[in-house]
This record gives sequence, C-alpha cells and structure tokens, in this order.
Amino acid sequence: MTNVSALSVGREPVRRWRGPLVYLTLANLGMWAAMSPLLIDGFQRSDAREETSSLAEVCIAAAMFAPALAAILVNRLVEPGGRLRDALALRWPRPWGRGVRACLMGLAVPAGLTVAALALGAATGAYPLGELRWGPTAAWAASMLVQIVVSLPLFFGEELGWQGYLFPRLARSRNGIRLLPAYLLTGCAFALWHLPTLLMGGQYPGRPWYVSVPAMLISCTLVLPVFTWL
Repeated sequence: MTNVSALSVGREPVRRWRGPLVYLTLANLGMWAAMSPLLIDGFQRSDAREETSSLAEVCIAAAMFAPALAAILVNRLVEPGGRLRDALALRWPRPWGRGVRACLMGLAVPAGLTVAALALGAATGAYPLGELRWGPTAAWAASMLVQIVVSLPLFFGEELGWQGYLFPRLARSRNGIRLLPAYLLTGCAFALWHLPTLLMGGQYPGRPWYVSVPAMLISCTLVLPVFTWL
C-alpha cells in the first residue's frame, strides 16, 4: 500500500505539468505553422512604416488564434471533466458593474502606458515627440482605435490561452499561489512563442534576433502582471 501511495504521489507532478506542456507544444506548433508561408517566402520587415500584405495579415490572424485553440484542445482532450467557460474563466464577473469597470480599465490602462512610454521616449530623445503634428496624429489615433476594435477577437485568441489557461495553472500549487514563478514562466513562454515573427522583424523591424528576442522577453515579462491584474 505504501508503494502504491508513493507511486501516486510521484505521478501527481507529472499529471499537473502534462496539460501546460501539451498546451505549449500545440500553441507553438500553431504559430510556426501559421507563419510558415511567410518564412518560406523569405519575408523580412525592415521598417515599421511598411504596409502589411494580405498574406501577412492572414498568417498573423491564424497565429493569434493558436493559443486559444491549444487551450480548448487541452481542456477537452488532456484535462477533461469541467465546463470550458469555467476552466478558462469565460464567465462575466458579478456584480454586473464590476465587469463594466474592468472593461473600462482595460481601455484606460494601456492608453495610459502608451502615453507614458511616448513621454519617456521624448524625454530621453529616443522618440521625436516634438515633430508630431496634432492633425495627422489625431487621424492616426482614430484609425488605430478602429483597428484595435476590429482586432479584439484576434487578441482574445491569444489571451484565452496565456491568461485564461496557462498563467492560472502555473500560479496555483499545492502550497498556495506562486505568482513570481508563474509571471516569469508565462512571460518567457509568451515571448518565445513570438519567435517566428521576431526572426522576420515583426515586432522590432530592422533589428537582429539577438536584440529582438531579449527585448521581447523583457517586454512580455514586465507587462504580464499588468495583463493579469486587468
């Protein structure tokens, strides 16, 4: 009986890690598969002002749904037994007003961080804020707002996987909540999931991989607590 109990205890960490490992495998396979047409074509983004081609838009959209699809498959095939919306935190919070406040915060906080980043860039001379003209800038901001609204389903595809599935499972342990390791592991996994696009200059146009990959690791790890709080 003692040997059987010890064997069960030994298997418990394996079972606990099986779902996250399968999720990471599927999410990364989905990303590489979605980006393969661009990689085969030798696509490189050297300037942030370049227009995004139709092929690139399709590949990006497919890639952004990969984490959600991976989370759903793991929930159905590897960790069955619960309702999907409970397992991936898809219930509207109660009371109703709490959800509305959360949505407003989700709009306000990224906007505030963007303004702070622009101000910091201008103060350090890294971003020529003084050269901006309010007319063209306002038009650009309005177009960006439209793009954000249209892209919400795509970003939801990412966050359902990283925030809805992976982070909560890494944060929970038998001894309580382990936030710091969960932040670091999820941030690194999220950053490295972007590796195909980083190799093509997606997030950091014209920068080599040995600059863009560490920058993405730092960026994702720092912003993850903000996403989790929101």
